[in-house]
Amino acid sequence: MKPLVVRAVGRPLLTSILLVLTLALLVPLTAIAVTTFDRTAYRFSSPSDVRGPITLLVLGDSLGSGFRASPGASFVARLGADLRRARPGSRTYNLSTPGSKIGDLQRQLVKAHVEKADAVMLVAGGNDVRALTDPLKLALQERALLDRIHARFPDAVVFVANVPDVSRSMFGLPATRKRVKLWSGLRSPIRSIVALDDALVERMARNRNAAILDLLSLSRLPDADDPRFISSDGLHPNDAGHARIAAYAWPIVAGALGIAASGASPVDGRLLDVLREGETVILFRPALTDAGRDAPGPRGQDFRDCKTQRNLSEAGRRQAREIGVAFRAQQIPLGEIYTSNYCRAIETARLAFGRGKPVTELTARPGEEERVDTWVRKMLIAPLHGHKNRVLVCEPSELKLLAGETIPEGEGAIFVAAGPDASLIARITPDQWAGLATR
Repeated sequence: MKPLVVRAVGRPLLTSILLVLTLALLVPLTAIAVTTFDRTAYRFSSPSDVRGPITLLVLGDSLGSGFRASPGASFVARLGADLRRARPGSRTYNLSTPGSKIGDLQRQLVKAHVEKADAVMLVAGGNDVRALTDPLKLALQERALLDRIHARFPDAVVFVANVPDVSRSMFGLPATRKRVKLWSGLRSPIRSIVALDDALVERMARNRNAAILDLLSLSRLPDADDPRFISSDGLHPNDAGHARIAAYAWPIVAGALGIAASGASPVDGRLLDVLREGETVILFRPALTDAGRDAPGPRGQDFRDCKTQRNLSEAGRRQAREIGVAFRAQQIPLGEIYTSNYCRAIETARLAFGRGKPVTELTARPGEEERVDTWVRKMLIAPLHGHKNRVLVCEPSELKLLAGETIPEGEGAIFVAAGPDASLIARITPDQWAGLATR
């Protein structure tokens, strides 16, 4: 009788089938287990104003430690620099160690010689996915870690970073023919494991009022594995990749700690890097206008007649020109520029950028705000062409929906796409744009 021979060529497919079947069982069972057993009597501190210098404790793996990044260029180091600018005297204690798993973070916590932490950030999970750790085991380890953090720092604001999509690389291994073939079969199951792990971790973090840093969505941007953002190992971000993470994370960290993101010198090197890479969508409110109100006629607003509208003042025209000078001085690339049909929006775009396309989709008459909102949200996540920023000059009602509050005339709200949604990463005032023109 001939011995049974399993050829290597079938292993990737067989492994994929087994992993998919395992996940089909684990997903509902683990979700039920976490929902049933994850009961907590505490919640971490809500976003609030932490007075004075801030102490940030970071526990994590190679991503948190800045592996493959230049000294001082990791996203943790950049966030620490932002904190020191916003709150002089602030300190960052980063105990992240390459190779660490969720379970190892408890040992890092024990080693932390910090009497009080105002904020704790957790950056780990990629190595657990690499080891194909049981998602339920990972969830229980995460729960134990969160419990210990609360016991030691009950007043701390806690940030939990979810796991990036490590299926886009072969865990940093050289791309041999066999590995590429094997990986093609494993990529889909690994994506499913990442999604499940992240869903469980986020559920427990939100149950405890922790803030989520959505690195998964950032890692799934179309250019996430572009050599401009990823190091030579194909896994860890390089300096520009860390700058992108920091630009995304800073408004979340600042908001949770009661720091106005626009008040912490947001137009710094890392944000400029993101703008120069052409990775953003910028929503502007038209520049300063004269006193008065729009005066629609009996048939509604006539957008062709500027005399019936509130228009730019002379100060507003200077403001628009200064914004344009800043963009040119800093070599910020621009692609599509759309405006509402209001004369003030059209004039703002043309004075600042030399062009602008008025579109009905960006112009809301009374009762049409939802239609405009739907179109703007679509444009926030639509692919950018040729690494050029997209600009929308729109009305304050639309900006209030997206930025959370009414913003002043001439101010810009900068968004980056993050999966199916978009994240507000900074707001830049007219004075700050003007300051860029002389840097």
